Amino acid sequence: MKKQFVFFIFFITVFCFGQDSNWDTLSLDLATYKKQDTVRLQMLLDATRFYEVRNLKDSYPIFKEAELLATQLDIPKYNGRLLLAQSRNKLIEGIYTIATDKLLLAIPLLEKSNDAYYLRNAAIIQAEIDRENDDFLKAISDLKKAISEINELKEKFQLAELYLNLGIVYMNLNKDDTYKEAIPHLQTAKKIFEEINNKTGVGLTNTRLARFYKIESLKYDKQKNHNKAMLFAREATALFNAQGQTANEAYGYYTMATSKSIMGDHQASIPYYNDALKKYEEAGNLFFSMRVNQHLFVAYSIIKEQQKALEANKQFVKIKDSIFSIEKRQLITDAQTKFDTAKIKADKEKAEIREERNLYYFIGAVIIGLLILLAALFLFGNLKQRKKAEKITFELQETQKRLALEKQYRDSELKALKAQMNPHFIFNALNSIQEYIVLNQKNLASEYLGKFADLMRKYLHYSDAGGISIEDEVSSLHMYLELEALRFEDKLSYTINVAPAIKPETSIIPTMLIQPYAENALKHGLLHRKTNRKLSISFTKKDKNTIYCIIEDNGIGREASAQQKSKKATEHKSFATKATASRLDLLNYGKEQKIGVIYIDLKNKEGKAIGTQVELTIPIIKKG
Repeated sequence: MKKQFVFFIFFITVFCFGQDSNWDTLSLDLATYKKQDTVRLQMLLDATRFYEVRNLKDSYPIFKEAELLATQLDIPKYNGRLLLAQSRNKLIEGIYTIATDKLLLAIPLLEKSNDAYYLRNAAIIQAEIDRENDDFLKAISDLKKAISEINELKEKFQLAELYLNLGIVYMNLNKDDTYKEAIPHLQTAKKIFEEINNKTGVGLTNTRLARFYKIESLKYDKQKNHNKAMLFAREATALFNAQGQTANEAYGYYTMATSKSIMGDHQASIPYYNDALKKYEEAGNLFFSMRVNQHLFVAYSIIKEQQKALEANKQFVKIKDSIFSIEKRQLITDAQTKFDTAKIKADKEKAEIREERNLYYFIGAVIIGLLILLAALFLFGNLKQRKKAEKITFELQETQKRLALEKQYRDSELKALKAQMNPHFIFNALNSIQEYIVLNQKNLASEYLGKFADLMRKYLHYSDAGGISIEDEVSSLHMYLELEALRFEDKLSYTINVAPAIKPETSIIPTMLIQPYAENALKHGLLHRKTNRKLSISFTKKDKNTIYCIIEDNGIGREASAQQKSKKATEHKSFATKATASRLDLLNYGKEQKIGVIYIDLKNKEGKAIGTQVELTIPIIKKG
């Protein structure tokens, strides 16, 4: 695992950026140029580079088309380039064994066609393999040789790439202070990237400089070198964010998180790990998603948040099993590809035999007859095997879709729970309780502390339940609003009404659905109002199968709230709103009767905002 991880880190540095290209131009060319030749195949291979730093899943259809076209053309040079691209893609995805196999198949084809540029890319990977086998001198020698062969004027990008990876090899030398020789090579790489205005290359070089100073922080001037590491990592992350490179941005957050861990500040490392995890999940990067969950397990364990630690470990094991499953499915696909290739070659051989039939007509006729008979038997047997393989593949795909949907649903439940257990709310509630303690109002402090504990218990109790009764939902809302009222210093009045037609103890609705909208009303509407803050929540029965819930506030309105947020550059979109929206999509997936949400801006006769109304249409969950 360790060897795989280091190889993977290196490979990201080698291949995850490419030369910053004009994607709009390339996508337009792909849309207009339809001729099935090497020009289109190279366009497809170039397009895969764009998605490597954004979302790997979006590259799958492009690879599929490239594979079909490469099979038709059957040109060794382009077959080698395709295999190299597949190797790169699988390494970024974290499927190490398949990536290595693809690389070993690519090198002979590239050598056969003397494809110098791509052979140098392959040489970089070969140097990394030598480094992983502790043959650092050979790795350094191979990289320096590649540098000496390159045209410095025409191929500045690849020259910078080689210097960057030479610096990485030196960084792994632990003998005395030899690792410090990495710095001049990294600085040379950064200088060239800046000359050719390759922002991605500059960002990736900054991540390696950040790693260097992480190493330095273990040996000399711990705080000073930690600060340098964080500075380079932040600069890199900002560059990747501006470029829309999700995977590279995630690695920037990962670098900052590990730097904090090295300093022993595990509490501070957790937000960076969570940011990295979110980006890696968006990019479809299984390996780093698994790795970050492993780090989160350690961090949460150290700060004694055992429940979160267990959940992180659970996700780690699940992703690890998923990677193994992908490798198995790829073996099936490779077997099918080998069969198709063998069939194409067999057809060519038969065509050559038919061309010689004039000279050897009688002998040829007998041979062809035998070949047809054998081919029929062979194809009949393989047809049965192909159908069986297709059936297995279909079942695997359906299972994968179902597991992915279940994972998304569980993730949405966790996000909804996180939305309800908002750190700002918890801090404000505890801060208010602390104030009662300081003022020696022990009874009030005890009362509100009990309510806070009951509310947390309810949230955790219902976090993994599919539904909650309106009675329990109303009880939780009362607790939540009582605690929020402390923050507003009794300048908040609220009402919760349940229509007589509703049986609150037996009417079941999805869990953790109403509270985020109440939080949104407080945070974005009522918080900015100074007096007479009012919030009302009402439940009525639209019909026998549907609950109608209205959350209404007399706050400043959504337009004014948006203006307030625009003035605060550091404020982000409400996590509760975003998590709830994602969860509604999953809850509504495949359902005939869906949960509906309508936002209404309330205004007086003069058109001035007087509040916001949210209307929820909620299907009742039937028991059993």
